[in-house]
Amino acid sequence: MEIVDKKTVILNRIFYFVLFTIIAISVILTFIKIVINKDYIITAEVSCEPTTEQCFMWECDPEVDDVCSDNSEENISYYKIINKKASDIAKCEATIEKIGCGEELSCVEEETSCFYTYDTSI
Repeated sequence: MEIVDKKTVILNRIFYFVLFTIIAISVILTFIKIVINKDYIITAEVSCEPTTEQCFMWECDPEVDDVCSDNSEENISYYKIINKKASDIAKCEATIEKIGCGEELSCVEEETSCFYTYDTSI
């Protein structure tokens, strides 16, 4: 049976204590950032008007999807992509006016971190 040096035992305990502490602090800070502060970006598709904007186009393929219409014009939908901070969505939901968070997401004038992405391949 080996005799373990007291110094080695103490160093091992210190190492594992520091390691556990770093992991715990990292988990707590990540929880605060994501769950409490909602510090992340939401990316979603929102409606787009193809006559005034450069929209992305999606066409329903009847061979792949059973819900496609017989009318080919109804099978085409136009969209743009919105990037918005989750904290701004939460603030909007907390207000009575609900400006910028009605039926679908939208950017409000004073939001500096909200932007749309349009189809630039046209």
